[in-house]
Amino acid sequence: MTPSSGTKNAAWQRRLDPALISANDWRQLAGMLNDLYVATGLGIASAMAFLLAHAVLPSLTATNDAAAGLRVMRPLFYGIFAIALGLTCYALARVFVEGVSFLDLFYPRYGY
Repeated sequence: MTPSSGTKNAAWQRRLDPALISANDWRQLAGMLNDLYVATGLGIASAMAFLLAHAVLPSLTATNDAAAGLRVMRPLFYGIFAIALGLTCYALARVFVEGVSFLDLFYPRYGY
């Protein structure tokens, strides 16, 4: 190993050496995990609402297994789908933004 490559490795180790995580940082990480759990739940809710509106209700009403009046529920489920999908995207964006700021605290030279 040449001296220049040893110096380069030492510089990389200093650059990638993580700082200690404080209690406040753990709180921020817990908040990010909560947002991630919320995004997961909202994603599942949006998928279920879309399936009900787009597949289950039309199938049940077409085969007369459910009352034809149930067809009026489709716009409601599409609305629930749209709202849940929007909130899912918002929660995921929050996780991403907070994750980048947390990573910047943890690795001070992240991105340079």
